[in-house]
Amino acid sequence: MLQQFLGVVNIVGELRQEVISKRRKKIGLPEKYLYTKDTKSIYYVDFVNRELILSSNADNVRSIPSLVDGVEPGQRKVLFTCIKRNDKKEVKVAQLSGSVAEHLAYHHGEVCLCTTIVSLAQLARLAGGKDYASPRYIFTKMSPLTRLIFHPSDDSLLKHEYDDNQKIEPVWYIPIIPMILVNGADGIGTGWMTKIPNYNPRETVQNLRIMLDGDDELVPMIPWYKNFRGTIEDCGNQQRYVISGEIAIIGNDKVEITELSIGTWTQNYKENVLEPLLHDITVKFVVTCKPGLLVKLKKDSLHKVLKLQSVTHTTSMCAFDELGCLRTFESVIDILQEFYTLLLKMYEKRKDYLEGFLEAEAAQLCNQARFIVEKCSRDLVVENKKRKTIAD
Repeated sequence: MLQQFLGVVNIVGELRQEVISKRRKKIGLPEKYLYTKDTKSIYYVDFVNRELILSSNADNVRSIPSLVDGVEPGQRKVLFTCIKRNDKKEVKVAQLSGSVAEHLAYHHGEVCLCTTIVSLAQLARLAGGKDYASPRYIFTKMSPLTRLIFHPSDDSLLKHEYDDNQKIEPVWYIPIIPMILVNGADGIGTGWMTKIPNYNPRETVQNLRIMLDGDDELVPMIPWYKNFRGTIEDCGNQQRYVISGEIAIIGNDKVEITELSIGTWTQNYKENVLEPLLHDITVKFVVTCKPGLLVKLKKDSLHKVLKLQSVTHTTSMCAFDELGCLRTFESVIDILQEFYTLLLKMYEKRKDYLEGFLEAEAAQLCNQARFIVEKCSRDLVVENKKRKTIAD
């Protein structure tokens, strides 16, 4: 009973701290830390509800992406460095990681940073990118699509982080579509985890257009993965989906596997699933079974026995919102609507900024034209006069 009571107290404390933290962020105040230079003693409850929660939240920030731009701080540092460098040529991964660590206060080791860069760039399915070569041998560069997704016109509106009074990467970028739905998310922090599948960018854009038109009838969205030829079926409650690869019977004792399930990598599948089960495997995944084995596999369901099926769900969709507060979203539409609301506010800020910039530029051009006219008409004489007289 005591443990249950303490657990309830801890949960209430976390919720209370979350409300206080969100309120402080709304009005632009920093986090309220427990220790100050005058602190001599503290209470256990204050340590748990203030300092310990902040430490746990810092772990969540590193593990769970932001709803706004769909990336974690380490990934955002890499993105910011690539945008700042604006390299047209390929650069070694080791050199890029060194640049990120040097200029953006990265405190977790360059090995982790190299893994982050490779994960952002690789498209291989052989071993999920884990078989990459040494970072000093492989090259990467920023995709041309990056500045189309993260528009340069928004750069002046972004709020930046600071580390020891050094200006580093933004708190978040504002992409033109919710990239957290395009790329998905998967992470585990302290007391929180997130699992957001990938969704079709075309359906996402279509729903954003529907919202702009003021219509509430949005297009239903199910998980979608680029170049995946298998099937994704809803189990009935739109929160659980069965993902199946492709398999075909091409003979009495032969099956052909042409697509694996999402998250199943080719090399691991060959070593862990096919080799213990079958005796002859070609590189095209044409599998020759022992006599009579195929009949047994068909009875037990080929997809299940050959591990060509997996289940994904949307019941743990967590992400940090625009204020840096961790939230759980019930559906993909909730994420889309949250992003849409923020996007409209940022577009209004972008419009105001561009209007102000154009007005300042127009005023400057008018003053330059007036100076030229007055100088030509000799109404303005600046020769042989002191700077102070001209300024007055």
